[in-house]
Amino acid sequence: MSLAFVEELYADSLQDPNSVPEDWRAYFAGTDGNGFKGQLGPSFAPASVFNPPSPRGNGQAASSASSASSAPAAPVDQGRAGPPPAPNTQMKHAPLGSMRPVGDVSELAIKQDRVDQLIRAYRVRGHMIAKIDPLDLPRGEEPPELAPEFYGLSEADLDRRFSSRTIYGTETLTLREIIDRLKATYCQSVGVQFMHIDDLATKNWLQERMEGVDNRITLSHDEQRRILSKLTDAVMLEEFVQKKFLGAKSFSLEGSESLIPLLDLMIDRAAEHGVNEIVLGMAHRGRLNVLANIMGKSPRDIFREFEDVDPELY
Repeated sequence: MSLAFVEELYADSLQDPNSVPEDWRAYFAGTDGNGFKGQLGPSFAPASVFNPPSPRGNGQAASSASSASSAPAAPVDQGRAGPPPAPNTQMKHAPLGSMRPVGDVSELAIKQDRVDQLIRAYRVRGHMIAKIDPLDLPRGEEPPELAPEFYGLSEADLDRRFSSRTIYGTETLTLREIIDRLKATYCQSVGVQFMHIDDLATKNWLQERMEGVDNRITLSHDEQRRILSKLTDAVMLEEFVQKKFLGAKSFSLEGSESLIPLLDLMIDRAAEHGVNEIVLGMAHRGRLNVLANIMGKSPRDIFREFEDVDPELY
């Protein structure tokens, strides 16, 4: 049985209730277009735990007093899910700081669920507003699911504290602090797409290491100076080779010179963790720069290979 079949039956029942079987007519009578008023259902046993059978079976309606009404479904517009619906209007609101259940669920629990949805949205879509364009050109609108308003969260909720245990290293934060942490981790100069990874352990490993440090590595002053020195060496080598050996095949690293300080830092960190030997499978591009500035090959020996040491031989 498909969803399209059920939707077609429901549309027919709106036009002419007598045009659908009696069991389905009773089933649709218990809906309000968004959710179910009570535990109503056709005579067959549902195949999903998310659609439990009627307590009385054979299509008869259970007492509405003994069954909890389910939350309205999120609206769908052109195939895309819209913002979550507002809490059940029949529910009497309690103060947001109270955990006393009102109706089916407390208002605080509803808001907490939407905060958790916002956190996940940043992990999935945060890279779309990351600052990775060196020209800072105008871009399209930000994904709406990254705005608190998309989830029915208001300005007044920004300074309210919520559980943030899904963010590594935190317990509770205000909504404003949660958003700031997520933007610092996923929307700065490093864009990350990792939520598609099937292996849960791998995904959690990446998530913890990014969110634990706001996706930034802490470097000492000496480490920063070393990075600058290595980057300068890489740039100067590229410029010299291009001027001295014009037109020669030099496997240029131009535009990607940051590879040199990155490899240098990676090798240092590997040594700190007990690595004794590294085998580097080098691509063509940048191999001369890596030989000189990472492997320690003498630039004199590298440049000699560009020259014809015995022109009379030919």
